[in-house]
Amino acid sequence: MEAGLVACANLFPGMRSIYRWQGTIERDGEVAAVLKTRRELAPRVIGWLRIAHPYVNPAAVVLPAIGGSEPFLAWIAAETRRADGA
Repeated sequence: MEAGLVACANLFPGMRSIYRWQGTIERDGEVAAVLKTRRELAPRVIGWLRIAHPYVNPAAVVLPAIGGSEPFLAWIAAETRRADGA
């Protein structure tokens, strides 16, 4: 948020994850997040996540916005403009 890479972060605590990691089945409590940004900033957001997250391989998936409220999408663009150095 400080760097302007995302306009909004929705956090979903209380999630339970079961996954295989390095040959062992793991069970962990996690927090899922939806980070709202622009497509061109996604690589920088993922780079930040890889540095900031305690996991070696944090889950990061980019989902395209194929539509939506134009004022909301404009707000995301405006809020993330700072990341461009503006």
